[in-house]
Amino acid sequence: MTFADKIMEKINQIRPETLTAEERAVMANMMTGMREFKKITQDDIVKSARWQALRPYDINKAETEKRQIRKVIRDLRIKFGAPILSDRNGYWVCRDQTDAAEYIRALEIEAKSTAKAWFETYKAMKDTLNATSSFFENFNI
Repeated sequence: MTFADKIMEKINQIRPETLTAEERAVMANMMTGMREFKKITQDDIVKSARWQALRPYDINKAETEKRQIRKVIRDLRIKFGAPILSDRNGYWVCRDQTDAAEYIRALEIEAKSTAKAWFETYKAMKDTLNATSSFFENFNI
């Protein structure tokens, strides 16, 4: 079985009847992007007919809607193992092993960078605030 076959098998295991309406709307957008070989942005999803049927577009609520889309995508990844990748240019369904490896590498770089910033902030504030954290103290980064 090829990597692409495994990805399709994983997608096919996600049964629509087990998804919320928002999850179905996002998955429909992801599948369209996959068929068209393009990335899907949060704006694409917010303005899509499937999402609009659930939540009519309101420019004043656009950021709230995008936050909800990020939550839905996270849920799809965690609850269903949906192979949805992302970068600053949008979301897409993983196409091949190179795609997967590049995504994981970028995720690792981002996690290390964020963790480093948190630890630097903790170290700088520990003395100032006269407070410690066992979480930070027990890690060696």
